[in-house]
This record gives sequence, structure tokens and C-alpha cells, in this order.
Amino acid sequence: MAAPGCRLHGVPVSAARAVVGVLELLSDLLEIMTHDDSEASDFPGLDCVLDPFCRVAVYPGPEVPWDSCEVDDCANSDGQLYAAIQSVAPHPSNTGTAGCEAWVWTAAVGAVRCMAKPTDDMQFPTVEQVQADAARQAVDADGIFNAIRCCAPRVQRLKDAAIVVTTWTPVVDGGCGGGFWTITGRFDVCC
Repeated sequence: MAAPGCRLHGVPVSAARAVVGVLELLSDLLEIMTHDDSEASDFPGLDCVLDPFCRVAVYPGPEVPWDSCEVDDCANSDGQLYAAIQSVAPHPSNTGTAGCEAWVWTAAVGAVRCMAKPTDDMQFPTVEQVQADAARQAVDADGIFNAIRCCAPRVQRLKDAAIVVTTWTPVVDGGCGGGFWTITGRFDVCC
């Protein structure tokens, strides 16, 4: 529960927080996948880190713009890692613990990276380039899955959220590609 006056990334947080609770869970997941050992963190001994991304964010809607694929100013990183809430609703049974309401949610957690594409003079990518893109896509997919389901240093609220990983959906558009996992979970909101 958030204390009175509590703020998450500058936004006020109320005590009854169904959607903010999901936002916090998704933020925790993204941190697990991007933790830098040189920084202090809540996730010591982390072994669930993916290759660096240019942008990492929880997006405010179900449609995530790919605004960091094929960007030149990202140094040694590429693409973006994202999460986006798809829905939040009261659990049909509406039975939570000790006077709390049960809530269910759905979210997308995904990654997009630059992929080989035809050159200006219409030279198509080589088989090796295409297979390297497929391998990188698979590594990101497995890395995200590992962070969601298996990563040992997950904070307790991630462990308690009853997260179910349902579907991996690959996506490709132009010179960008990757995919996202659809995940669902449940938690209690107490007023």
C-alpha cells in the first residue's frame, strides 16, 4: 500500500490502486531485465539481464510505438524493451484476502530490435542476416520469459501476482522486429 502523499515517478498514488499496482509490477519486470551492476539496485546478483536497449518504458496504452528502432543515437544499445497494460478488471469472484478486492490484469511485455532489410539498391538480406535476426528475437523472447517466470531475485510482489505467461507473438515491420509476451495476473487491492 502506498503511504499518503506517495508518488511513483512523480505521479500521486492513492491507497486503492488497481492500475498503479499493475504499473509497479511491470516496472519491476523491466528493471529485472535491464539492471546495470554498476548501479545500486533492489535486485542484487541479477542474472536475468538482456542485451542493452535504447529505450525501456512502461507505455500508457495497449499500442506501443516503436520509436527506438533504427535510431542512431543509442550508443551500444538497440531497440526498445517495453510493457503495456492491456486491461485491469475486478476478479469475477471478487474475493480477496481480509476485506480486499481481487483484481485481474493483462499486459504485454516485449522487445523490438533493428533487423536486416533490403538496401537502397534492393540487395536483400543474406540468409545469415535473417537467421541472426531470428536468433536474436528468440533470445529476447526467452530472456523476457525467464525474467517473468524464473528469475530468482524477483521482488515478492512479482512472486505473489500469480503471473501466467500465455502467448508469445512475433512482430516485424520494415527494419524492426521482435515480439511480445501476453501475461495475466491477479492481486488484491485493499482500501
